[in-house]
Amino acid sequence: MTTPDNKALLQLQVDAGIPHTPTPLTYELRLAVSGEGPRAYDWSDKPYRLLYDACSEIERNAGQVTVLEEENARLLEALEGMLYAVCHETGFAAAVRHDSGKAYPWAPLEIAEERGRAAIAAAKGNRDMENYND
Repeated sequence: MTTPDNKALLQLQVDAGIPHTPTPLTYELRLAVSGEGPRAYDWSDKPYRLLYDACSEIERNAGQVTVLEEENARLLEALEGMLYAVCHETGFAAAVRHDSGKAYPWAPLEIAEERGRAAIAAAKGNRDMENYND
């Protein structure tokens, strides 16, 4: 398989009006269907070969998506636990503020908490996290 450069992949995406950047394999398959490229003969002789290669690409990508979704779920769970342990009303930050007798402003912590809650909301598809106190 010849590997096209990113410029060629992006150009195909624009020219074909497809929503995602082609992979090197899908680029090659699209060329073959058009009667071009190193796989053009497969299209004219045994097109099922191209179909099998396309199926393999889909299955490989689906497997990668599954792995990323699982990792995202683990990271989301860890972030929720961290927010609870540090920022909850009984968390570490509240304890330090209570024990010190001062209400520290801790702007970096507040910014991190806001970003963490926004990330959780986006991951869960819920933008309204004002009442999120888990």
